[in-house]
Amino acid sequence: MTPTEKKDYAWLLFKEGVLTQKAIAEKVGTSEKTITKWKEDDNWETKRRSLYNTREDILVDMYLIFENTKNQVKEKGGVANSKDGDAILKLSQAIKNLETETSVGQVFEVCKGLIQHVQKIDIDKAKEIIDYVDSFMKEKLKVRG
Repeated sequence: MTPTEKKDYAWLLFKEGVLTQKAIAEKVGTSEKTITKWKEDDNWETKRRSLYNTREDILVDMYLIFENTKNQVKEKGGVANSKDGDAILKLSQAIKNLETETSVGQVFEVCKGLIQHVQKIDIDKAKEIIDYVDSFMKEKLKVRG
């Protein structure tokens, strides 16, 4: 993995708040000191707290903006000027992207849920799945980068 891929992967692990920095460093293949530096330099604690603003919350806000823009056009006689048309087009595309694209973070969440479920049934199988998920996430980060 490149340093950027390692950092991205470390962030994915950190944001879950489950692993220690030492465990993250081991998984990523770097030092705990490097994880601490990335955490401080990129304000990972603040970013992790901001993740509570979910994709659904963002979509609700975007739909409200979209509706307000449409209402403004109606108030102007129902004809959109180029600025309004551009805003509607961009909002439509952003909404579509949020509704249809799967981020690396979402993939990670699903994998995490699967691991937690399997742990309740068969701890050895869960450990095996963790290795596969680890490999899969590294591959996803390479494709994304």
